[in-house]
Amino acid sequence: CRDIFEPEVLAFLKDRLLPGQTAVDVGANVGYISLYLAKRVGSGGRVFAFEPNPYAFDLLEQNKRLNGFDHLHIHRAGLGPNDMNTAFHCGLPGMEVYSSLADIGHPNADEKRFETIDVHLYRGDDWMKAAGISHIHVLKLDVEGGELGVLQGFSDMLEERRIDWILIELSHELSGQFHYRASDILGLLEGYGYRWYALEWLGRLVRLETDDIDHAGMYAATCNADA
Repeated sequence: CRDIFEPEVLAFLKDRLLPGQTAVDVGANVGYISLYLAKRVGSGGRVFAFEPNPYAFDLLEQNKRLNGFDHLHIHRAGLGPNDMNTAFHCGLPGMEVYSSLADIGHPNADEKRFETIDVHLYRGDDWMKAAGISHIHVLKLDVEGGELGVLQGFSDMLEERRIDWILIELSHELSGQFHYRASDILGLLEGYGYRWYALEWLGRLVRLETDDIDHAGMYAATCNADA
């Protein structure tokens, strides 16, 4: 997770998320993007934010309360390929952004400032079905390399193209901690008919014509034919 999201992320969301729509933020941290999503969709829309780190979640909860966003629904849990409990390497205050399901290996991580806790992961398809969510307009993922597992848990919604846009952080370094390459995510979504774009300055999308990425950053995928 970036300490501060770049302007292109907010510009992308501003151009593609409308009042009354539904957004999901996986890896919400303290809520910077969740709050912006809630502002964009307004009281007639819905935002569902997932953050398993208890320290980050406490701040997320405070930020929700301070902004009075009743349509922002926050959950102290994660999403993954299956419904299960698992070990989570939890960054202590000041290190929350480096929390991960993988063994600690982030270049900016100080191993002395982590603790391992048990967290629950939900399978995205199952959770959304139980919550009555049939369509997601924007799904944002930033889970320090665990993105492939999250997407595998959305296989039904992806197959049926019920997720319009996916905004995702990709990094070979972080995905390598989960023993896959970022290009595996490109292939997974392309198999469902999604097209990939690099996210550039002020939200400009540049079609990705390769089967791999050349740098870590934020990317977008869509099944919309008119993107």
